[in-house]
Amino acid sequence: MQPDGSFLCFGSNDVRADSSSIEAPTVDANFLTVMVAEVHTSVREDFNPDPAIDPIEILFVTVTNDCPPEHRLQKTVTKIIVVEKTTPVRYLDRCIFNVDVTYVDNESVLLEKVLELVMTHDPDIMCGYEIEMGSWGYILERAQVLGLEIVKEVSRITEKYRQKRWRGEENDFEGRIIGRIMLNVWRLFRHEIALSSYSFENCMYEVLKERVPTYSYAQLGRWWRDETRLLRWIPVEHYLTRLSGTVRMLEKLDIINRTSELARLFGLQWWEVLSRGSQFRVESLMLRAARPLNLVALSPTVKQRAAMRAPECLPLIFEPESRFYTDPVIVLDFQSLYPSMMIAYNYCFSTCIGRVQNINGESDYEFGAWRLKIPKAKLEALVKKGLVHWSPVGVGFVKSSVRRGVLPALLRRILAARQAVKKNMKAQTDEAVKKAMHSRQLGLKLIANVTYGYTAANFSGRMPCVEVGDSVVSKGRETLERAIKMVRDSTQWNAKVIYGDTDSMFVLVPGGTRAEAFEIGQQIADAVTADNPSPVALKLEKVYQPCILQTKKRYVGYMYETPDQEKPVYEAKGIETLLQRALCELFETGDMSRVKRSVMATLSRLADGSLPPQELFFTREYHGPAGYRPGASAPPNEIAKRLVSHDRRSAPRTGWRVAWQVTAGAPGAALVRLARTPAELTRDPTLQPHKAYYAARVLLPPLHRCLSLLGVDVFKWWSEIGYTREVQQNEPSRAGGIARYMWRARCAVCAGRSARAAVCEACAAPRAAPRAAATLGLRLARATHHLHSCQAICASCSGHNQSLECENTECPVLWRRIAAQHKLTQIQDIVTHLPPIFTKESFDF
Repeated sequence: MQPDGSFLCFGSNDVRADSSSIEAPTVDANFLTVMVAEVHTSVREDFNPDPAIDPIEILFVTVTNDCPPEHRLQKTVTKIIVVEKTTPVRYLDRCIFNVDVTYVDNESVLLEKVLELVMTHDPDIMCGYEIEMGSWGYILERAQVLGLEIVKEVSRITEKYRQKRWRGEENDFEGRIIGRIMLNVWRLFRHEIALSSYSFENCMYEVLKERVPTYSYAQLGRWWRDETRLLRWIPVEHYLTRLSGTVRMLEKLDIINRTSELARLFGLQWWEVLSRGSQFRVESLMLRAARPLNLVALSPTVKQRAAMRAPECLPLIFEPESRFYTDPVIVLDFQSLYPSMMIAYNYCFSTCIGRVQNINGESDYEFGAWRLKIPKAKLEALVKKGLVHWSPVGVGFVKSSVRRGVLPALLRRILAARQAVKKNMKAQTDEAVKKAMHSRQLGLKLIANVTYGYTAANFSGRMPCVEVGDSVVSKGRETLERAIKMVRDSTQWNAKVIYGDTDSMFVLVPGGTRAEAFEIGQQIADAVTADNPSPVALKLEKVYQPCILQTKKRYVGYMYETPDQEKPVYEAKGIETLLQRALCELFETGDMSRVKRSVMATLSRLADGSLPPQELFFTREYHGPAGYRPGASAPPNEIAKRLVSHDRRSAPRTGWRVAWQVTAGAPGAALVRLARTPAELTRDPTLQPHKAYYAARVLLPPLHRCLSLLGVDVFKWWSEIGYTREVQQNEPSRAGGIARYMWRARCAVCAGRSARAAVCEACAAPRAAPRAAATLGLRLARATHHLHSCQAICASCSGHNQSLECENTECPVLWRRIAAQHKLTQIQDIVTHLPPIFTKESFDF
């Protein structure tokens, strides 16, 4: 395969000859050097590091070279630079770290060493997990504070054009070093994986399945400044883990190599693959394909684009028959519908002759954002010979025998090349080769799927043409309508179309088995494919049994992809299925009483406070201080304001997903005022979730939208719990001891009503006191054992006895440990406030 994507251009008309060159699975090293940096700084109390105030104390750098195994360059080099005046004992030298440690006298020398490292290794990519507040951003901003023009020195251009600042403005998220690529790794992950949080610790778990501890800047600083110097290895290990974790996650997701492959494939610069959109990619390939044909692209002005006709056609999406289906439902999809329409009917800018009502042969007429004129004699000759195809919206296109369209030919080559890559990939055993070929076929798939969007981007497009865009949509709609009509009119299959959406249709087989559904689905796919020109093809995607069709683009069910698949896969589209277990119970048994028991169990856990806090967190992107209108009630904005009021450097980054829980508060309090972050919950375990809100507004509505189709009112189940709302004051209670925990005046032993005492009168009676004491003693022992178990897990994760300082709120063990500590404190308070009879009897707890 030509690595630069030249096989997609028009060197020859034989697609097979062009696609054969793609099958050579040669993978060369990219020879890219990546430098990852992290910094440890001095901090003030619990504030975040500020480059205007806090100096850098340690620099951690890892350099990776993508080169062949026998190359002179090392694959990985890790260095640590420590600001520490010469002392007889080098404490880090006695730690077991396989890295090179350099000691310098002051921060200015450290920054000079940074410049020396950059000059030595000459990295193409400079990155860090978060470079706005740490990593390279902190280094460059700190150098600017000290008056060092390090930005000019690390760039790759001549003195005359060197830059002075790495960020042009505050909303410049990545920063810029001319001649080098700056990568903010967590922002890359936002486009790679869908997560509720993009913290380093959560990404490590989701990508590499490794739990790593989280420590505050203040705690890391205390360990580093420890007088005994015995704990210095902990912050060093912490930052080395961030370096290696960042590198390993980039390798696991194959971001660097895949971007290099796509850059060669599309003919773009490396950074443009990440920063530019789909139109830029399509245009890159289209212009290279058009140039050998002596065709140039139109560049309409904004005014010309605004004057263009509005689109008239919409894809076919009709309302489903909303209900619960126990019979199998076949899902059939057209394979690459819009690219197939363009190939099959030769739809392109270069083959379009305009709308039939506009063509007069005498003068030019409207065509997209421009005007077109075709001689009348030529047009009549084409029509008489049957060489013009008319789309459903009355737009004419010449057939491929007259002129082969640029886009159809390009798409045909792309699809043929992708099939060749996928075929050859199956025979490969080398993982590096397979990974590179997977990147190629993925890039080809993406470019094929967005080519139609280039023709229809009438608001911000580079070269939109409403005639071409409407023709593709209308022809795709007509093709789907013909397929639906074929199924409805046929008596052979005894099937019923219950839903259609753009390029897919859902077909119900009443009274049929799953095996019959797969057989009928394949017959329908073959019949529809035969009824359409190549390469239009209908594919049997899957079979749902059972399933719920709620509304357009909202359905959920058990999915089977092959006839011999025994265990189904739960799949939900457009539906928030927070109580997934309840729907699985419905699909497996069809017994509503078991569904009710499952839901009631979850609601009971919510009511008694035993539901883990992390299951009640909301997460939403923070849009930045300028991203909200004045007075907007958005929890991320309110939380950011609260954080900034304490520390200006603690605000979440723009695009960061902020987590919060709605806690109980005074009646009538605004929900946005009750939002608390996970960190606030860890500091105050007495905060309780707003249980009525979570039940009536979060958990039950999505389930009700599904089960109401079966005539079930799930909101009645919440009323059956018998929950009474607990009021939490906005200000903390002044009551101490047991009064902080005994909200409902319940006996700590039998849970009966108690007159504001630790135990009721019955349990405090002389005969019942020994049994009550034994019960409390057993609970105290269990709570102590549970807490010690959680602490042991944390110690094994962190590798030291300082594990209780971990603040990883994405880790479920942290919340179990906090809950265990809270429960133990409750029982201890109860024991210390027992009635006098327990003291007189001298019960040993």
